[in-house]
Amino acid sequence: MGATHQKKQQQQQQQQQQQQQQQNILALKKTAERQSSRTAAAAARKEQKKATKSELETLDPPEKAAAAAAAAAAAAAAAAAGGDYTCYQEDGGKAVIELQLQHTGRKQQGQGQKRAAEGTPENACTVLQQQQQQQQREQKQQQQQQREQQQQQQQQQQQTAAAEQ
Repeated sequence: MGATHQKKQQQQQQQQQQQQQQQNILALKKTAERQSSRTAAAAARKEQKKATKSELETLDPPEKAAAAAAAAAAAAAAAAAGGDYTCYQEDGGKAVIELQLQHTGRKQQGQGQKRAAEGTPENACTVLQQQQQQQQREQKQQQQQQREQQQQQQQQQQQTAAAEQ
């Protein structure tokens, strides 16, 4: 009796966590749409990935397969509607596609979405993975520039402080 009650409680907690994560994702997506900034989209992506992963971890194997299929179907539907999504490998190479509301007018992305809508998500995945890698490279460059600027500012501050003394 106590064990089943405990299991029910665990399930309820998991459901609440998943609902909370989905609410977080929606909130982040709305923010991303409003700001249309890469940082918000990246945050939404991270949150989505975390949620999808934790959902998959809490499911039994047959449910995992169904969840992966549902995610792929949702991505294809989103592609048809003009959304944007990324792919990552999960469960021994199954591509789990997650939805993102990040509107970029890239031709290549449009082609990837079209293929996914036609039922070939592998192609879309490779296109999107290449784009993600490019974005990551750009972000790294930006971060490097920011670091250099900060160092310069600190040096200037130290010099002015030394001059004042």
